[in-house]
Amino acid sequence: MFGFLEFKKGIFLQYLEGPENAERTLMKIIKSDNHHGVKRIIYLPLLADRFFCDWHMMLITQQRFVYFGLTDLL
Repeated sequence: MFGFLEFKKGIFLQYLEGPENAERTLMKIIKSDNHHGVKRIIYLPLLADRFFCDWHMMLITQQRFVYFGLTDLL
C-alpha cells in the first residue's frame, strides 16, 4: 500500500493505492476502528502506473496536490 495523509482545516484526507483486495481489506479495518470517522470514500479508476509507487507515507504540500492534479479532493 502506498499513499499520503493530508491534514487541513481540521480534516484528514488519506489517499491510498495498491492492490484492490489490499485496499478493500485496509478500508474495512479503518472503518471498523472507532478512532476513524470515515465521511466519504472515493474510488478512482485503476491506473496503469501508480502515483506513489516508491513511497510508504510522506508529507504532501499544497504544491504537490496541484502537481498531481488532486486539488479537487480538498
